[in-house]
Amino acid sequence: MSKKETIDVEKAAEELHELIREADVDTIAVLYENAFGAVNECWPSEDDPDLLVIEYVEGCEPNDM
Repeated sequence: MSKKETIDVEKAAEELHELIREADVDTIAVLYENAFGAVNECWPSEDDPDLLVIEYVEGCEPNDM
């Protein structure tokens, strides 16, 4: 049986912020990909490892593209 727990929203946000601050670029890419349903895939740029390449689901691109 799976375990369930309830945590405070502020505590959850703090834990996520800490995870993000300490994450490497590959982890950030996965988090970003999973956080936004419009993102099909996300990966570190080969040209600049501090940048992420974001591939959006067709028809879900941001308005400024």
